[in-house]
Amino acid sequence: MTIPMMPQGPNRDYLEEDEIDLKQLFRALMTHKWTILLTAMLSMLLASSYLYMTPTSYESFSIVDVKTKAAKKIMPQELMLGGLSDFSNDEVDKEMALYKTFFINKKVLETVPRDVQYFVRKEYKKIELYGDSPISITNLNILNNDIISKKITISPVDEKYFSLKITENGLFNYFKKPILEQTYRYGATIQTDYFVCDVTKNASLMDSYIIKFNGSKRDIYENIIKSHLTISREDKKSSLIKIAFRDTVPERAEAYVNALAEIFSKQNKLEKSEMNNKVLESINSQLAELKVSLSKSEDAIEGYKLSQNIIKPDKQSTSLIDKLSKIDFDLTQAQMKHSIISKINKSAARKKNIDAIALSLSELGSQKISSLFDALQMAQVKESELSLEFKKSFPALKKVRLKIKNLENKIKSSVNSLQHTLANKITSLKKTKEKTEAILKTLPEKERKLVNFNRNYGVNAKMYTYLLQLKAEKTIAQSSILSDFRVVDNAYTDKASQKPKGMLILVVAGITGLILGIFISFFREFMDDNIRDIESIERETTLPVYGFIPLLKNKSLRTLEVLEHKHSEFSESFREIRNNVRASYGMNDSTIIMVTSTVSTEGKTVISSNLAGILSLTDAKCIIINLDLRKPMLHRHFGIENDRGMSEYLQNQNSLEEVIHKTQHKGIDIIPAGKTPQHPSELILKDELRWLLSSLRETYDYIIIDSAPIGLVSDAKELMHVVDLNLFVIRDGVSKKGYIKNLNQLIKTNRLNNVALAVNGIKKGNGQYGYGSQYGYGYGYHNAYIKSHDEQTQTV
Repeated sequence: MTIPMMPQGPNRDYLEEDEIDLKQLFRALMTHKWTILLTAMLSMLLASSYLYMTPTSYESFSIVDVKTKAAKKIMPQELMLGGLSDFSNDEVDKEMALYKTFFINKKVLETVPRDVQYFVRKEYKKIELYGDSPISITNLNILNNDIISKKITISPVDEKYFSLKITENGLFNYFKKPILEQTYRYGATIQTDYFVCDVTKNASLMDSYIIKFNGSKRDIYENIIKSHLTISREDKKSSLIKIAFRDTVPERAEAYVNALAEIFSKQNKLEKSEMNNKVLESINSQLAELKVSLSKSEDAIEGYKLSQNIIKPDKQSTSLIDKLSKIDFDLTQAQMKHSIISKINKSAARKKNIDAIALSLSELGSQKISSLFDALQMAQVKESELSLEFKKSFPALKKVRLKIKNLENKIKSSVNSLQHTLANKITSLKKTKEKTEAILKTLPEKERKLVNFNRNYGVNAKMYTYLLQLKAEKTIAQSSILSDFRVVDNAYTDKASQKPKGMLILVVAGITGLILGIFISFFREFMDDNIRDIESIERETTLPVYGFIPLLKNKSLRTLEVLEHKHSEFSESFREIRNNVRASYGMNDSTIIMVTSTVSTEGKTVISSNLAGILSLTDAKCIIINLDLRKPMLHRHFGIENDRGMSEYLQNQNSLEEVIHKTQHKGIDIIPAGKTPQHPSELILKDELRWLLSSLRETYDYIIIDSAPIGLVSDAKELMHVVDLNLFVIRDGVSKKGYIKNLNQLIKTNRLNNVALAVNGIKKGNGQYGYGSQYGYGYGYHNAYIKSHDEQTQTV
């Protein structure tokens, strides 16, 4: 007979290769929706566990106002005494850096100690006991810093003794043998290889307590304080500094912030007081010396006047006295300034007393050098911070050290220039003094000696008056010294600053879990080689699909579903297959249909039996031949013995009439496989099989062959050219995409054009195949003639 044109599957040209099929993505998500939800729930569960086990940290902060007024002017005589004015700094950043130095925080740690922490485990998590621990560690001396990473547990034995155990920290070390486990008496000194301390009992111990040693103050500063302390500006244009500290104990955080602000302010006030005290000491010392010199000068003048009988010097002598006094005073000032500059030069070389040097230079009239010293100090603070964290080769550290070197060179050059200027001034004043003294030599000897006595007295008297005035000013200033730092707001803990943020972490964990679940779903979909939707079939082949058969559960092998439940979805799906077969091959000629599959679990025997059943409802006469001679199943569906069948017929042991079995269903006969022969493939290749099929065409409308799986043996391949239709069964979730690729290759190699597909085992409600609650009319041929004819002939 002429093989008709096979019905083709849907047109696939509408979807480009690189076009994203949103429906397919949505179906993939729905297929793995439980994986996505489970991943999201697991992610949130892990986040909840993390939040439960992680101690909540709180941020306490205080606001400090930095006075940035310019330095007050001081008198030149104060500079001669090495005096300094009040502190001033226009760069708030410098003070922010000083707040974070170890020098200041070391003093804070003496007020708010952090060397020992006490914990108790409740409900699987550690809770710190701050200020309320039943035990306390005193006189601690750490011998080995490795103890910082160890877990120390103290457990009560009785009222007098306790057990101390040292173990490695971490979950993986839980079952390891303790490093130390020994019993001690309360109040006694404990000495181990790691530390020495005393343990004092403050109250009765009810539980085991975990002790954590944080090391020296430097260790605490580097490991805890630096990362938890934040110094920032409230506003770029203001001088307000925010001191913030994060801690798991809010009371301790507030105490630390308050202590830091107070100690920094006291330190500033102390430094200013020390400067003022040094000035007063210098003033008092020089006043004492000047008082003695002044007294001697007075006695010398009076004694000389009486001895020489001089009552009053003449006008020329008086003029020379005033002129020489002024020259001496200016020369003394210049020499003292030159001496100060020499000391500054030496201090700059030693990089010491930066603040004093900068302020002194500004009073000497060199604001340029003062600004250079400020920049140098800022750079040195920056270098100190970087050197604690990074190696010498770190680019930023190398850059700041180069900057320091350049600033030092500029300062040295500027100071040398200023020193040279003062030296020239001293030389000039000395020459002026020499000329004036030359005039003095022209006077009579009596007048000349009196001028010298009066000149010395005038210089001493003037300096004495200045020092008395300066002492009064510094004495008043000493009693009213204030810090340049004022606390605007005391430490306050904001509840909104809590970390970790519970709700945010849960939301992020949920979203992350969803994303991860979606990724896993797409990955599973990508790696899944099973046939699960119509698109996966269309991507692999253009073969027509004759029908989609729903999954049949818990059904007896001895029943035909299409006959037992004629209006079920299962039956409707077989009507679809029947209509496609009749549309392709007509309704009058006898048609041979071979039902095969790739593996033995795809349901070809069920489809063969039910296809015969649905065809019989149109008064068609059908026979099913079981050519799966190795693992026959057909006879079980009809409750027939398998003692004689195709095996016996092909071996000429029984005639055709003897191997045909009548069934309990009208219009359906079967030929079972019979007993399994030694060489099944050779039997199927015999001419007797072709003669059998030719003979059966004269009697039956439809001859259905239940063949062996094509992917396992070659039996079915030999028959593919003989039959009219090769119905290839693929099972949802079982058949692989590779099966269809192999089938395509088989069709291409053997030049077949009589192959169609039937998709079996579709779960109810699976919209991936275009069927909702109904199967049967979503895919394939449905012309009006076939429907009309089917309605007239079927008996259901």
